Amino acid sequence: MLPPMAKRATIRDVAREAGVGVTTASNIVNQHPGSSYKAETRGRVLRAVQTLEYSPNWSARTLRTRQTLAVGVVVSDLLGNYFSDLIYAVEKRLDAHHYQILLCQSHGDPVIHERQIQVLRERNVDGLLVQIVHASANNALYRRLEMTTTPIVYFDSKADLADMTSPLVESNQPQLTRLAVDHLWKMGHREIFFLSGSPHHINARERREGFLQAMSECGVPSPEGYIVEAGYQEEHGQQGFQRLWESRKPFTALIASSIYCGYGVMGRAREMGLKIPEDFSLVTIGGGREAARMGLTDIDQNPQLIGETMSDLLLTLLHDKNSKPQANGTAPTGVSLPLHHRIEPMLHIRQSTQEPKAQSRVGARAAK
Repeated sequence: MLPPMAKRATIRDVAREAGVGVTTASNIVNQHPGSSYKAETRGRVLRAVQTLEYSPNWSARTLRTRQTLAVGVVVSDLLGNYFSDLIYAVEKRLDAHHYQILLCQSHGDPVIHERQIQVLRERNVDGLLVQIVHASANNALYRRLEMTTTPIVYFDSKADLADMTSPLVESNQPQLTRLAVDHLWKMGHREIFFLSGSPHHINARERREGFLQAMSECGVPSPEGYIVEAGYQEEHGQQGFQRLWESRKPFTALIASSIYCGYGVMGRAREMGLKIPEDFSLVTIGGGREAARMGLTDIDQNPQLIGETMSDLLLTLLHDKNSKPQANGTAPTGVSLPLHHRIEPMLHIRQSTQEPKAQSRVGARAAK
């Protein structure tokens, strides 16, 4: 027979143990803003909490305050440093304000994406941080969300909403490839190919546009011929590199759509006996700590700053309910929030890029 469960300590028990009033105990335990108590009083309350193994009754608190102190976060996946760094920044920022995150992965599936947002709203989260992956597929969903009172901050991609009233935080996608082309061109590379992501993704299309613009500005007459559609995963890098190799087009430098795409390029090149950067230079989009460990030149999307920015925006919305513009587009009566926040990327030059050598036109050698 199991022993009876011990009675759960209440805030009144804590107050009685510490010899203070219930309001004082509650303010200290919940770190109520604006409350100020002597260190000795605070110490007695915190010792009582430890002695009684007190933990707040969040269900009762939710009913009383209509707040869960929980924020729903929906991302496509947690692969790689980009999302781990972003989520770390979000969790750290929100934890400082006593919010916990409920994290969901949609794996890029628009149906799962919609279902997870619905579940989070049914759990009465105080706010949402939503990565936009398939803007067109989930357009109706985002329009419905814009009509709710739930504070929302979108991130990573644009939604096709001309009348969007919730903030959006994103990396400057075209600048990612512009920085890569600029770096390689200044090193003397002229035959630069981009292994792009899927055109179904807004980010991939914007990076493609940045590449085309940068190559055009460098004087390349037909930059479209320097794009090989690949993807973001390792196998996509392998397949894209294989197609480029079989095309016999000469190249001295490649830009990979992601670090995983870059891994695929590196693996297939190694199988062919090619060396980086001796035979061709390689730049990856993103990578963070992984790129640094591998000595890869990468374009850093600055995920920690993205995470901090979107968390700060959501906290502003949560703390000032009037700061969210109304669904009909009228101006808010509280804090004025810019709707679009674009985070600039950074170039990190490492060992995977160097000036091209006369004999390093890889496709030309393959054609002989």
